[in-house]
Amino acid sequence: MVGGVKEEGLYSNFCLMDLMGELPRIGITAGDPGGVGPEVVEKALRVVGDGREMGVEFVRIGVMEGRDSGRATLEGARLALSALEEAMEGLQSGELKGVVTGPVCKRTMREVGFKYAGQTEFFAERSGVGVNKVSMLFGARVWGVGLVTIHEALRRVASLVSEERVEVAGRHLAEFLVWRIGRKPRVAVAGLNPHAGEGGEFGDEEMRLIVPAIEKLRGEGVAEWEGPLAGDSIFPLMLGGKFDGMLAMYHDQGLGPLKAVFFHEAVNVTWGLPFVRCSPDHGTGFEIAGKGEASAGSMEAALRIAAELVVKRVEKMSMVSRI
Repeated sequence: MVGGVKEEGLYSNFCLMDLMGELPRIGITAGDPGGVGPEVVEKALRVVGDGREMGVEFVRIGVMEGRDSGRATLEGARLALSALEEAMEGLQSGELKGVVTGPVCKRTMREVGFKYAGQTEFFAERSGVGVNKVSMLFGARVWGVGLVTIHEALRRVASLVSEERVEVAGRHLAEFLVWRIGRKPRVAVAGLNPHAGEGGEFGDEEMRLIVPAIEKLRGEGVAEWEGPLAGDSIFPLMLGGKFDGMLAMYHDQGLGPLKAVFFHEAVNVTWGLPFVRCSPDHGTGFEIAGKGEASAGSMEAALRIAAELVVKRVEKMSMVSRI
């Protein structure tokens, strides 16, 4: 199992071309052409090259030049959606082994018919896996952050946190960290409520849902688990070396501290898909688009991590084919 899924079924041809000696291809979409996507893709590719030194080939998909810079337009959303569809076709056919996606404007995407909460949900549903079986993970240097819920209104989060969701996201985060650091990771699990519920004073989700999930994850032996802990205490402990990863219950609980420290380095990895999908951990940046000010650090890191993950998948499939 690599990337949280078994290599079988619809994508069983994932590595056929690679076994014949060709480099696996990773598609790159720039996202909304009115944002910083085209700029950061171009800057990142100047640094990492065409991917061949990393054992892959990067392939540009869709519009790569900036258009209507600084503005979210319906035309920009249509172009971004077209690139996503083209990437999905390549992934389903086996022509692409992974994809790195630039940022899109969710509002205008919805206005042109995009029916998903975000790109993560698009790939989860269109691949047939389902959004409840994938996890949004973030890597920065040697640390990782996983989210139990993704793009949800805060008022809905408490009803969406479940024992199963904590287990799935925790399992995916542990797999990702093992790949990143090469040893058994130490993971802190955040509570949902302030002070992790304060023994039931501020809510009982910790005892009812999170603690049983942690016990099951401990039994699997992949990682060392501690929690539930107060969410505002975990990241300082990670920076101090106590933990390698944090499992957060909701989007801003995990990404607020991560972006405060690693805004230009963090990478979004969708774990659980039958292919590799990464993206930079930032939005469209319309306010600086077209000015040459955008940092490409996160996009560069996304390309590197995607290449490493794809190569590991290919190596595993090659080993399996020789058995």
